[in-house]
Amino acid sequence: MMQTTETRTRIFDFFLLLAVFFSVVGIAQRVGTFRTDAGETLTEFPVVILWENADAQTVDCIAKGEVIRTENGEAFGTVTEIRRAPHESVLYHEGREIRKVLPAGTTEDVRLTVAVLARRADGVLFRADGTAILAGQNLRLYSLRATLSATVFSA
Repeated sequence: MMQTTETRTRIFDFFLLLAVFFSVVGIAQRVGTFRTDAGETLTEFPVVILWENADAQTVDCIAKGEVIRTENGEAFGTVTEIRRAPHESVLYHEGREIRKVLPAGTTEDVRLTVAVLARRADGVLFRADGTAILAGQNLRLYSLRATLSATVFSA
């Protein structure tokens, strides 16, 4: 009877080790999913970001050809196009929708097209450091004179 208990323990230990092994293999594959291969070439892709409700004087601080950076100080991309429009506020009062367009030169919505060095894999755009750029993603970006709190409009 003693020998049977030891055999069961050994079989149970074997299955535990097997489960741990497959877990480690699964985690390793999962981590490798969002990494870039060193051998792949990177190309420039246009990424449109939306910077809403920005002060017009702050928008003047960004110019075409300027490199904008991430929070880590890494280059995100180069601004290739700037499209400005007056900010439109929507208010609701007693079940009615009231739209108010602010005067030009006060608060604006800005669409920036940024040339980002990246690669596309499985329909997702990956920057040079391996981070994904996804539509709807919120970004904090920095130019030399302004801080942008923007949303990726299209990648």
